[in-house]
Amino acid sequence: MHPGRCPLGPQRIDTENEKQVESGPTIYFFQMKNILNISISKVLILGLIFATTISPLQTNAAVESETYLNDIAYAKSVLAKVLIPNANFSEIGKQEMENKPDKIVYGKDTKFSTFISELPTETKNIIEKMKPGEITKDMFIAHRWEIGTDGNAIQNDAVQIIKLLGKKKMLKHKKEVYVEHILISYKEAADKSGIPNITRSETEAIALINTIKKNINSQKDFERLAKENSDDASNKGSGGKLEEPAIKEAPIYVAEFNNAALKLKHPGDISDIIKTQFGYHIIYATKVKNNVRENKAKLEVISISLAPL
Repeated sequence: MHPGRCPLGPQRIDTENEKQVESGPTIYFFQMKNILNISISKVLILGLIFATTISPLQTNAAVESETYLNDIAYAKSVLAKVLIPNANFSEIGKQEMENKPDKIVYGKDTKFSTFISELPTETKNIIEKMKPGEITKDMFIAHRWEIGTDGNAIQNDAVQIIKLLGKKKMLKHKKEVYVEHILISYKEAADKSGIPNITRSETEAIALINTIKKNINSQKDFERLAKENSDDASNKGSGGKLEEPAIKEAPIYVAEFNNAALKLKHPGDISDIIKTQFGYHIIYATKVKNNVRENKAKLEVISISLAPL
């Protein structure tokens, strides 16, 4: 229940109907344009809808179907082809996709469009160690879930063979502000937001948060007061710490909160009391980074779908 998790954010928006979409116990708010604009290779790596993990290839003949094992054998044969010295990765990918369009998807970035840090952990760790021109020498399975025509999630795993075309350090965010916060909600806002067990009135909430702010003289004070008073149960125990920074380019926090956080210039800065639909907040800056630059990758990917187990 804070601006970085349920119910304040990150928030996923149904851009057609402007509705919040609940995913399990957490309501996510993020802008769909971030998904729609990602690169071809990132789509292949992440999966068409979701990808929670990417893991080294492991087989268990006791549970895997014959078709699945055949798919694994086929993926190994494709990997062997691209690892032949002077083999043309692009031509092999295109040819394999032409031969088996229902099984193979090939994609190639035309520009540096994927921040390596945003890739799944296993892929990120591999690509960070690779040099331009190198190909992954082992196969990895992207565990992907897609939404079927009946609306249910369908697991659709795929073997990924990746070639790194290049890396380039580029501007990711003009400013990142890492923060802690205290939320004091009130009954009307809490009822609408799904925050349980809040009975105080808005007038009482305003009085309480003003009292809290007067007693903040240090980060230690802030964290103690967050643990004692905040209505954000998801980070109350950590003194109100939010894991993701406030950023301007693609904010994950609600606008009032994000804008207030971005106004903080130095570690130790404290915001004015701000109001969101969830209640009243005080924000404390723990780290401020300007002109954050990270490596982007240009990738070429052959993705081989695996039969369901």
